[in-house]
Formats: sequence, C-alpha cells, structure tokens
Amino acid sequence: MRSQDITKENINLLPVELELVLGHMIFSVFFDDAFFDEHVSNNSIIHNHCTFEVHFIFGGEGFLEIGENRYSIKEGSCFFLNKRIPHRVYSVDSLLRYCIRFNFEPLKKQKEKNVSFFTDNIRIDMFDLQWFMWEGFGENVENIREIHKEILAKKLGYLTIVQSLLAKIIINILRAMEPERKETYEISDGNIDKKTDYIIDCFFQKNYFLKTYIGDLADELKVSKRQLERMIKKRYRISFKQKIIERRVEKAKDLLRNTELKVDEIGRMVGYEYSGNFINIFKKSTNMTPGEYRKDTNPTFLAGVMTMNYLVCTVNVFFTP
Repeated sequence: MRSQDITKENINLLPVELELVLGHMIFSVFFDDAFFDEHVSNNSIIHNHCTFEVHFIFGGEGFLEIGENRYSIKEGSCFFLNKRIPHRVYSVDSLLRYCIRFNFEPLKKQKEKNVSFFTDNIRIDMFDLQWFMWEGFGENVENIREIHKEILAKKLGYLTIVQSLLAKIIINILRAMEPERKETYEISDGNIDKKTDYIIDCFFQKNYFLKTYIGDLADELKVSKRQLERMIKKRYRISFKQKIIERRVEKAKDLLRNTELKVDEIGRMVGYEYSGNFINIFKKSTNMTPGEYRKDTNPTFLAGVMTMNYLVCTVNVFFTP
C-alpha cells in the first residue's frame, strides 16, 4: 500500500497529533501532508517549523538547502532538522520521501527513580543539534507504510500499533545520531517483588516432579515457611502443596493428550511413585480418571487401542479350532 491510497478525506479524519511515552519523555507526533505524501516538488521555498523533523529519502534525487549550503540527497539519505531551522527540500529527479514532525517534553510525574536515556540525554542531543544527516533509513520507511495501513484500516487497537511503530522510528533516529552510545538505564535490582515472582515460578516449573517441600523454596528466598505460604496464597490463591499438585496434574494432562505412555509411567514422571495415588489425585482434581481423560482428549490413542483389539480378536478367531 502506497501513500496515494490515503486521501485528503482520510487525513482529515485523523487526530492532528498523537502522543506516546518513551522513558520519562512524552512525544507529540504530528500527522500532516508531509507524513502521508511521499512526493517532493521542485519549487519549494525556504521555510521552517516549530517542530523537530526527520526526512527519510527512499527514491529519486534532490537537494537539501540549509542557509547558504546545499546538500545532495538520494535514496537512503536521512536527515534531522531542529526547530526553526530555515531549509528547503526540492526534487531534481522524482524525489520521494517521508517526513515525521514531532515535539517532546519531560513527563510531569516520573514513577521510577532510575534515570533513563530518554530524559536529559534526549533534550541535550536534540536541542543542541542543529541538523544531522546519515545514510540508510533501515526499517523506518516500512514502519511508516505500516502506520499508513493501520490508519486506513482502523482495526481494533490500531492506535496502539501506530504508537509502537512510532516509538521504533524515534529510537532508530536516536541510535543513528549516536550509534556507539549505550543506554544508561538498567532494570532495578531492588525490585524484590518481581524477582520473587520469577524465583517462585521457576521453582514450581523445575521441581514439581520431585519430593519438594516448602522449606526448600523458603531457604532459596531467605524467608520463613509461614511468610512464604502467605506469599504463595497471595499470588496463586492456593497453598504450596496445592500448587505442586496443580503443576503435576497439568503436566500429566499434557502427557495423556499427546503421548501413548502408560498411566503408571506418567504418574512416576510427574512425581507419584504409586499409580493408585496418582489416579486418586488426578480424579480429585479433574473429576475424571487418567484413562477417562485420555479417552476424551486423545482420539489417536483410542483409535490405536481399538485397532489393536480388532487385530487380537481377528487372530483369536483365525486360530480358534
């Protein structure tokens, strides 16, 4: 889909401005003719804007004039212009480009204590830089075309997708400005709740089939057994023992649906030495025995059993004196 698919009527129906948050900054991206119209005339005049702007050239040839200087631009050329920089972009051979105009400012409320790259660093980079040119638009042109498609289709969640694509474009611009620069923001090591959630989840996933006790996990988290039981109740609404059983039963269901292993083998694989214990616990959790569950959910296994029974009956009949 090309930009000519977007009519003036389509554009007029759009929000004039779309906001998105990156780090501790809020960006306002402006949808205007330059965002949708890829063609550049050969008779434009010197002008400026009260926004930052970035141009991605993806076809033809032309020139960028800034003050008394003139720069050749062609497919693959990209350039950033600061606010109120007098400039002129014009075509000499079917120049095609997309232009994004935006402003940004710090969020008034910052929830996190960590200082992200998207705060003072952005302000310093973009406000101090008058203009900047680089080669290679990468995925940015394709992202803009995806934005065009989303805006035309207006399917469920299209604004969220548009915001995501715009975020990628802005980050790509910043990376082009300073390709060697590393992000100063790090995920906080002090977020105990998230680390605890991860450790608890991993424990149940990796140890459900073993003889595990709540004390084992409590020691790993360096909390008391009573405190851990409260934590598990809060997260899963069930006890430690019930969570182990839940994990074992879910794994057993998977094996019953997708394998031809015997019931007692599956019981041992999920942590039950005796088949009777496994069957009782499985039935208590599902209101079905493992055999009944397999019959309902594994038609391939059932067909195999029926075929085998048919063959046995046929052999018996054949050899009956």
